[in-house]
Amino acid sequence: MNFRNLILSAVLSLGFSAFVFADAEKMSVPAGGPQDRGPENTEISDAPPPPAFSREDARMLKRLFLMKNEELHRLGEFIRRLEKIPPERRRQMAEDLERAASVKTPEQRRAFEKDMRERFRRERSDLLARYFAALPPEQADAERKKFLSLDRKARRAYIADVRRKLGYEPFPPPPPKKGEN
Repeated sequence: MNFRNLILSAVLSLGFSAFVFADAEKMSVPAGGPQDRGPENTEISDAPPPPAFSREDARMLKRLFLMKNEELHRLGEFIRRLEKIPPERRRQMAEDLERAASVKTPEQRRAFEKDMRERFRRERSDLLARYFAALPPEQADAERKKFLSLDRKARRAYIADVRRKLGYEPFPPPPPKKGEN
């Protein structure tokens, strides 16, 4: 199962489990026991039946229940960031995932990765160009020189700062290395 399907299934499963747990609370017995309940409600409800619960949904819920708190926290952050992304950008990202899943040969993989790197560089340069264009000419020149003098790590921090200034989400923190868990 690819990452996109994993996230979509997780979101749908969480929504379904919230529905099930909320429905279970309504059906729970009062503290005094069955004798304290009022007359039974014999009317047929017009509410739609709950959605079908598939084996895949059960596997997804099990996977979520077994996740570490840090992983759940990262997933929650990812979903919150995802909600802020414009629909056309999300559609583009879904298409990118679909293209990545369809890559079969190493040559296709290299071509796909090259295309993605070039697109990200264009987006980054467009971001910096917009930022520099918003500054007075002397300050823009100074900022350009400052950016070009930075090393790779410092450039990433600089771009993250520019993203914050322009109202974009900062870069997500890198995932922990395999030995750190």
